This record gives sequence, C-alpha cells and structure tokens, in this order.
Amino acid sequence: MREHGVGGAAIVERLRALPDPYRGNALEWLRSCTQSPMVEPEMEIEQFLDRLPPTARATFVFQAGKLLETALGYFGVK
Repeated sequence: MREHGVGGAAIVERLRALPDPYRGNALEWLRSCTQSPMVEPEMEIEQFLDRLPPTARATFVFQAGKLLETALGYFGVK
C-alpha cells in the first residue's frame, strides 16, 4: 500500500459518513480541489494524491481530513 493510501482512505471514510446534503457539499468541495468528477472517490482521491509532491500531499490529507472531521462533528449522524 502506498504511504498516503491510509490518508486517502480516511478522507473517503469521513466523506461517506456525512449525511446528505452535507456529503454532496463535501463532494463539490473535493471536486474543486482535485479537478476530478468524484464519481469514484476512492480511486480519484488516490490519483489526485499521486500527482502531488510529498509535502503538498501530506498537507492536503491533513487539512481535508480535519475539515471533514469537523463537518462530521457538526453534521454527522448522532
């Protein structure tokens, strides 16, 4: 497994945990960040991360994970 595979999986896991309409909003945000359609988020997040230099990759995984974790705190199913 690639080093960032865990980070990409964590992003997708948090994304899937969000209920609609918040999941749709998060997908739109990821589409704008990654410039991908996000039809298959697992694959597309990994492809996006593969294109980034290591420092940018680590920053994106951390920031996206943090943002989605915060969204889950506010909008997640309780």
